[in-house]
Amino acid sequence: MVIDGIIISFLVGFLLKGNLMALAQLKLKWGWVFPLLLVVQFAVFMVQNDNKKPPN
Repeated sequence: MVIDGIIISFLVGFLLKGNLMALAQLKLKWGWVFPLLLVVQFAVFMVQNDNKKPPN
């Protein structure tokens, strides 16, 4: 599903006369948020799996 979104966004970018050089020059102001959200997602995943274990 994520790959589909990436492919669609590249296709739309090329249809709108975009190029990959503009993507290479992109400066992210909030770039530190992405690793933080990945850690949060991983933590939620681990908590959900801990709650699904059957009782002894």
